[in-house]
Amino acid sequence: MNAIKKEFDRLKKQWDLAEERLKDPVSLVYSYNNLKDREVAGFLISSIAYGRREIIIKNGKELLKRLGDSPYKTLTDKDTDFKKIFKGFVHRLNSSDDFSILCSALRDILLKYGSLENLFKSCLKENDWLESLRCFVKTIRDEMAKKTDKKNIIKRAFNLVPLPYPGAAKRLNLFLKWMIRKDKIDPGVWEKNISKYRRHLVVPLDVHVANISRKIGWIKTKSVNWNTALTVTEHLKKFCKEDPLRYDFSLCHYGMDCFRRKRV
Repeated sequence: MNAIKKEFDRLKKQWDLAEERLKDPVSLVYSYNNLKDREVAGFLISSIAYGRREIIIKNGKELLKRLGDSPYKTLTDKDTDFKKIFKGFVHRLNSSDDFSILCSALRDILLKYGSLENLFKSCLKENDWLESLRCFVKTIRDEMAKKTDKKNIIKRAFNLVPLPYPGAAKRLNLFLKWMIRKDKIDPGVWEKNISKYRRHLVVPLDVHVANISRKIGWIKTKSVNWNTALTVTEHLKKFCKEDPLRYDFSLCHYGMDCFRRKRV
């Protein structure tokens, strides 16, 4: 573990994090100065963060372009016609209907709570992080379900807001990482009020991170699910208990570096 941590720290110093951020979907969140715009942008971009990074960034730019200079103002404007805004927009498995449903639900939530942060805080249970996340997602999904009575459409739209457990909920964990942590990668939109919850964050586990974790012996299962994500996070906590995802970036690039050198 000490050898891996040294390698993680070396990579963290070696890489230009500000430069790496430009190649990541999180860069789109930095397009806005207003925190409410960053929050909305972060949620929407994380919701489509599946598939190739280049496609996520390309479609993410198009999605935000359709929402204008201020995504928050567009979402909270009662006159906004989301069906018109998203006409023709598709991201892999999700169609324009899905994004119209999601944004219509977000409008109702933002008008009621003022921000997604306020919704999240209302769901927080100090000793049950998983239940806090489930409450947050369920509240959003409940609003989405009110927007259509077509079960096939709502089921597909729900894919944009994944429930934690049994799935890994990579995109939900990615959104929370962006909101709660603050460094040269993560914007920390909520950092001022709930940064202490960094210790509860779960690694955004995808196939790539799972493969790396498997190669270095952190996990043995081939499954990519919630329990696997928790296992990887527990290993990261050995490096920094109060902020385990401080090493999330290093974990990804450690794998890339090792694969290049054929060391794993």
